[in-house]
Amino acid sequence: MAGNSDLDIDILEKIAGTIKQLSIESIQKASSGHPGIL
Repeated sequence: MAGNSDLDIDILEKIAGTIKQLSIESIQKASSGHPGIL
């Protein structure tokens, strides 16, 4: 199980980074192009 934990953490970090990037992009789009959403 110890070998799998490193892989799981790496995958979770990649997913978290992707979600963070998408959040930043959506916030930038919302604030620049669609202020009504905020």
